[in-house]
Amino acid sequence: MAPARFGKKYYGFVARKTALTRSGDATDRYTYDVGLVPDPNADDHYVVLKQVPSYENAVRRLTQNCPDADARQVERGARKLVTKVFPPPFLTRETAFLKILQRNLPDQCKDRVPTVLHFETDDHGLVRQVTLNWLRLGGRPMTQLEFARQSSALLHIVHEHVGLIHMDLRLDNFVITERGVGFVDFGSAVRVGERFDRNPLLDTLFHEMLSTSQIQKDLQRYRDEGRLTSRLFVNSCRKIDKAVDLFYLVLQMNRPHANLDFEGLVRYDQHSAEAHELARLTRAVFQPKDPKRPACESAKDLALKISEIERALG
Repeated sequence: MAPARFGKKYYGFVARKTALTRSGDATDRYTYDVGLVPDPNADDHYVVLKQVPSYENAVRRLTQNCPDADARQVERGARKLVTKVFPPPFLTRETAFLKILQRNLPDQCKDRVPTVLHFETDDHGLVRQVTLNWLRLGGRPMTQLEFARQSSALLHIVHEHVGLIHMDLRLDNFVITERGVGFVDFGSAVRVGERFDRNPLLDTLFHEMLSTSQIQKDLQRYRDEGRLTSRLFVNSCRKIDKAVDLFYLVLQMNRPHANLDFEGLVRYDQHSAEAHELARLTRAVFQPKDPKRPACESAKDLALKISEIERALG
């Protein structure tokens, strides 16, 4: 990066720590097992395999990460990981939601979310392993405004035409392919209007998710700091609501560069007119003149306002 000047000359750089895990090694992150595997139906092609970690894999992971723990501790921890931390209902729900997306999305949007190619269930009918098509990064470079407009337009379709709330629209769950901006990882998604009062397990899991989600933490922090006054967002704190997706999308459209995988795919300049206009729009969405009657209440409203900026900037 360019050197910063403060009277004397000082030089700095930004570094990002990236841990690469070799095949067969255990990672210190407790996530589903996700990786690329050869496509059995096509030569030189790959698909995404996502599965609940096996008990043996969890034991190996904990043994590597906690070498001083005794065998009993490791076994208890591995059992908790497999049965509690990665409950099969989430992968089962994600598989079902991806099928709903492929059924209800307009044709031009179907390849902007993953497609279920194959899945396997356990004795209880719960999905333990699912194979998805690989949404490979690429395509022509787009402007920051185009990234924001495509994202908000797709979110509008997911919300209103499909009836799903993503609930985890972190920038890591965005992709840019030859078909445009897409979303992945619908493992935390819910149906619009879905209730869990008749399902104690899901009620507990989603309650815990709402208390630990980084998105919820940011939502509450912005509210507490006075940077979020719109009643649309204030009323969505600690709730399952479409406004949660909209809140985080508005944040992400201002910092696409935070996902280093988008380098070369999104043209971003913090000093550009489009960056300034999107920042101004963000303030207007988060802090409307009348907090009780915000002008932007949906992803569709956001997409229309972004289109207006595009037209104004030519």
